[in-house]
Amino acid sequence: MKEFITYTQLNIPYAAKDMFLAVIPMIISAILLQQTFQSQKRSKERVFIWIKTILLTYLILVILAAMQYAAYYDLYWEIINTNSILYAFFWIIDVVFQLFIVVATIYGALKVNTESKNRIIFCSVLFSLFLGLTSSVLVEVLYVTFFRVIGEDGFYIKYEMYHTGIKMFCFAALVIFYIKWLKPKVVSVLSNTDLPLKKFITTPLISIVAYSVLIKLLVGAGINLYNPRITFLGITIYCAILIIFVVLYKDLFIAMQISGNLAKTEAEISVAETIQKNILPNIFPAYPEREEFDIYATMVPCLGVGGDFYDFFLIDEDHLAVIMADVSGKGIPAALFMMSARTLINTYTNSGMEPQDILYKVNNCLCEGNDTGMFVTVFLGILTISTGEFKYSNAGHNQPILSLKGKEYHFMQAEVNLVMGAMEDIPYIQERIFLEKGSYLLMYTDGVTEALNEKGELYSEERLQALLNKEERRNGAKEIIEAVYTDIQKFAQGESQADDITMLALGIN
Repeated sequence: MKEFITYTQLNIPYAAKDMFLAVIPMIISAILLQQTFQSQKRSKERVFIWIKTILLTYLILVILAAMQYAAYYDLYWEIINTNSILYAFFWIIDVVFQLFIVVATIYGALKVNTESKNRIIFCSVLFSLFLGLTSSVLVEVLYVTFFRVIGEDGFYIKYEMYHTGIKMFCFAALVIFYIKWLKPKVVSVLSNTDLPLKKFITTPLISIVAYSVLIKLLVGAGINLYNPRITFLGITIYCAILIIFVVLYKDLFIAMQISGNLAKTEAEISVAETIQKNILPNIFPAYPEREEFDIYATMVPCLGVGGDFYDFFLIDEDHLAVIMADVSGKGIPAALFMMSARTLINTYTNSGMEPQDILYKVNNCLCEGNDTGMFVTVFLGILTISTGEFKYSNAGHNQPILSLKGKEYHFMQAEVNLVMGAMEDIPYIQERIFLEKGSYLLMYTDGVTEALNEKGELYSEERLQALLNKEERRNGAKEIIEAVYTDIQKFAQGESQADDITMLALGIN
């Protein structure tokens, strides 16, 4: 043990020199981090934290490296090289040193900066990776290519002078290149608050270990840049490694940008979905004080937000309007068109107009400036609560299914007019029926009857009709809709939903 301590002390000067070169990337990382993030701490305080962190890291590394040199080079070289386990242990010590420097860099960055932890950790590891690549790949390649001195006379002095000079030049060039060209792009990507950065943090950390192990494997395989017989091959391989990492991280940042934009879009869609759900009537029972009718509705969009919509409202104390509509297309464009259509329908319906006149007016409004060619199918009905008279008009929509006074369900044979938004000044035909006590009307969109299973089969109108004609299903508006939706899910057998599923059931008590 005394001998080991003695040799450790003797190796401290060599370890101090080597570890000084090892912590230079940490110093450069600190500079890059300060350029990337804004800190609320004063400049002197930031500098003091970094100096303290770097010095402490340097001292620990010097002691550990001196112990490594004493064990590997002076005392136990033969034992280590003949014992595969010991050899592997000393083989990965350099990787551990690299990771220790990265951890120290992260510690210092977190102490100095007040930004998001994930951003700081990601940049700390990323900078450490590329500074390590610069130090152990690019510098060596440039040195061997242009400045290596052949011959023993003065070799080490010239080696240190040229090698250190190239390293400082490369680091300075990297800092300038980052500040001038890369920093705005990095900051732009990281500033996206919706970026799921946590899943990207491990990538550069794994890369640090990977390239360190790769360099060790190359040296172990005899690919030594200082071997004149293999220098050209070595330079080619080392340059290829550097190019691969640069291309990899270019693609990584593109992926991060896309991921951030996608997350932002998903967040916006989620907000839009919430807004859409809150706009449509969603509190049930809707009119607990009205015992004359029972009403329930639901919408399940396939893309977060959808173009389907339902609506119902009391025009006055004796008139209830019910609306079912389906906008062409899906997603945000359909949702925006849906909002416009819904607003227009509500406005004209509340004015006391007849269903056919409402559809005529709304159609002309939707056609005006409709450069996208979108359209909407609508079924609009107005119930006179006191008499049961139900006036309705159908603008290209699916025929509702009806049960009169508890009898069998059948599809209404209403006149199907042209869809809305396709052509101006189209007349719409209005019809009427009487809904007596015990009658149920189910309005729906084509997402119900066109739901697919894994075999590509449609749910179909026939299956819907058969389900509703089961005796146990006729027991309330909510129960009807829940039974239909449950049967659709059972039929689909896990197949993804291809269209919005929207239903509204109206029962007369």
